[in-house]
Amino acid sequence: MPPVPPTPPGASYPPPPPPDYGPPPTPADGPFSVGAAITYGWKKFQQNIGPLILAALAIVAVLIVLVAIQTAADVGKDAAGNRSTELFGAATFFSLVLSLVQQVVSWIVSAGIVKGALDIVNGRRLDIGTMFKGFDMVQVIIAALLVSIVTTIGFFLCILPGLIAAFLLSFTTYFLIDQKLPAVDAMKASFNFVKDNVGQVLVFLIAMVALNIIGACACGVGLLITIPVSIIAQAYAFRKLQGQEVAA
Repeated sequence: MPPVPPTPPGASYPPPPPPDYGPPPTPADGPFSVGAAITYGWKKFQQNIGPLILAALAIVAVLIVLVAIQTAADVGKDAAGNRSTELFGAATFFSLVLSLVQQVVSWIVSAGIVKGALDIVNGRRLDIGTMFKGFDMVQVIIAALLVSIVTTIGFFLCILPGLIAAFLLSFTTYFLIDQKLPAVDAMKASFNFVKDNVGQVLVFLIAMVALNIIGACACGVGLLITIPVSIIAQAYAFRKLQGQEVAA
């Protein structure tokens, strides 16, 4: 076998061809649309139906207990009012505390469901144990309180400003959890996000309201399906409208 001639000075061999890793990964689907969002939410609900139903039932059970305690406190308040002013004041205070606890629990539960929906669109396995981890609950409560104050003030101003505020701030929790923003920054991010996609978000949220009305018409049981589907669909919209991929 003849010897390989030496490389001339200043010359170099061409680099080896890059390794073939196959075709690039394809997106889960095409551009955002309301139909695609609902379809995605329904398919992911079916794939995660066990954890989602368990989470929904646990949430309903907690809320039923809180409502029962609240009802008992209201009855006690009425009975105390017939006895003395002091008892009535104590019962009223206890009732207000229970109402606040109930509201805070509902905010945290909602954030946990959003966290689960974001895990799903990110391709992670849904686990009830991780739904309430990885986000700042204090910031969630602050954000929910601020959004409630803003929308309540808006509703007092002829209702329409409240609807506009709720619309513009509808993605606050998603930004807070996904990007770990503080409450006020998450509200600003939601405002800018909805403003930049106002037409698509408006049509999407109207469709989600209609979907949950249908669920409520089925004796309320349908909400166990339509609420998770709509929250997953909103996580899908959150990703797609930012030009990001979602898990197939």
